[in-house]
Amino acid sequence: MTVHHVTVTTDTPGFTAVIQVGDSESGPFHNVSDPQAVGGQTTFDLHDAHGRYYVVWITNLGSLSSAHVNNVSAS
Repeated sequence: MTVHHVTVTTDTPGFTAVIQVGDSESGPFHNVSDPQAVGGQTTFDLHDAHGRYYVVWITNLGSLSSAHVNNVSAS
């Protein structure tokens, strides 16, 4: 199955994340989305996302001290 979109839901909006993919649970992983500021619910468009394991990689917490990823869905 090829994944085209990943939707992230959070109760701590304001951080930046990117979606990564890899074939092993220990990596290596590579970016398959552009970085995005995450709101309450944010959908990432994926580019050439072929792999078994997907990671929501938080790249910047912004003004937050921590971030919650409450739900992740793929389509």
